[in-house]
Amino acid sequence: MTLTSPSFTDGGMIPHRFAQMGRDVSPALAWSGAPDSTRSFVLIVRDADAAIGDGTDDVLHWMVWNIPGTTTSLPEGMMQGGQLPSGMRQISASGPYYRGPAAPASGPPHHYVFELYALDITLNVAAVGMSPPATRAAVMSAIATHVRGKGVLVGLYKRPAPELPAPSGTLVITNKTPSTATILDVASGRVLATLPTGQGPHEVVLTSDGTTAVVSDYGAMTAGSTLTIIDVPNRRVARTLTLGEYRRPHGLVMMPGDSLVAVTSETNKMLLLMHVRTGAITKAIATQQNGSHMVGIGADATRAWTGNIGSNTISELDLATGAALRTIDVPAQPEAINVTPDGREVWVGSNATGNLSVVNTSSGAVSTAATGFGWPYRVLFSPDAALVLLPDLRKEELRFVDRRTRSELHRLALPGKGPQGIVTTPDGQFAFLSFSKAAVVALIDVAARSVVKEFAVGETPDGVAFTTRVVAGR
Repeated sequence: MTLTSPSFTDGGMIPHRFAQMGRDVSPALAWSGAPDSTRSFVLIVRDADAAIGDGTDDVLHWMVWNIPGTTTSLPEGMMQGGQLPSGMRQISASGPYYRGPAAPASGPPHHYVFELYALDITLNVAAVGMSPPATRAAVMSAIATHVRGKGVLVGLYKRPAPELPAPSGTLVITNKTPSTATILDVASGRVLATLPTGQGPHEVVLTSDGTTAVVSDYGAMTAGSTLTIIDVPNRRVARTLTLGEYRRPHGLVMMPGDSLVAVTSETNKMLLLMHVRTGAITKAIATQQNGSHMVGIGADATRAWTGNIGSNTISELDLATGAALRTIDVPAQPEAINVTPDGREVWVGSNATGNLSVVNTSSGAVSTAATGFGWPYRVLFSPDAALVLLPDLRKEELRFVDRRTRSELHRLALPGKGPQGIVTTPDGQFAFLSFSKAAVVALIDVAARSVVKEFAVGETPDGVAFTTRVVAGR
């Protein structure tokens, strides 16, 4: 038997209106595939994660029995009362009515299990006269030898976290089509400046004090070969650094100390270390692989890893010696890449297969963390490295994944948005995500898995960088 709801998917989040803190109404349900011998149905809804009593029982949120065997659905908002139309009866742990989910905001969502049993009998169990646990036990005893089919639907829920105060600070966003960068004050949502960059700006990083932004001018039809340096407090282009023979600069990481920036040269199959102030290239490290697009660097800044889209590999580079140490095969077209702060894992997204892989940097072993992406555009770790945020550009959603267990926690649907670049606040409470199709950057409450607000920026925004430094009052 198949049990479904039009309001949430199996394994998905139960909407707030069905919760105790919402409207506390029962969700609509529908089912199919019941045996011809079905005389009645029993529906049980329980919180599998809330133990009571001696720890072996869970919380009963709803039980409806003697649902006629010809029935194939229940409407949203079932009425209260032990005796319902058509001979149906109901209880919950609280009384003769549906009791919505109410898992606390702290901790993970609870699993609310909807179980529908098809029976070859009608039950002679009253809805009054016994305690809810005793009534539940009587129903379960009565159906023991009469179950002819079963359907299960699982929904997740936890209470919304208390609303957080919106962050203050400054965003720098690259806008690819107009070849500009936007400086935006987060608290007010006001655009402070729109500055020219080289053609086709893609990525952007900031110095730790938030005063200097570096933009990679990737180019469009013509390959770019510059970095645009922005004086953020004074809202002006400070200088343009020329890369000379090196073309298609893209992935950026600001090195510790803020004097050097690491940038990939896709055309030249290189990773460059460049002085932000002078433009001097201190190292040019050959990946010897095609399409070295993005780069990830661990917290100790001794190793860099590039995703090589054209060679279906990632490269390990020694930043001290300038040597290419290893090349590891990964699923095809690895674009998104990031390194855990401890340097033990490299997470890689495959554009061709839709797989998310994890590479053990010690052994070089490649394992699959998630599948089913359309275009896993970026990989971002939360500041504590416990959570992984994964924008999917093609399927237009943002995935939340537990880094340690690799289990998916939530998918935030973003239809018509085109999610691309992403960055978090230093405390990890908020993320900023560029919507390339909507010409906005979204502020996302990470714990609530929801969009708080949107800020208008330039057309086709991509790279996003954030600093807690406020420059609006200057």
